[in-house]
Amino acid sequence: MRAAFMTGVDAVEVREDVAPPELDPAGAVLRVEAC
Repeated sequence: MRAAFMTGVDAVEVREDVAPPELDPAGAVLRVEAC
């Protein structure tokens, strides 16, 4: 699996050897913050 990580301001690192995320079958709650 491939994933992109923000490593800093205007910096993104793409990694190829990332394990798939473990998902809860009941669903997910997303956290949203505004500034």
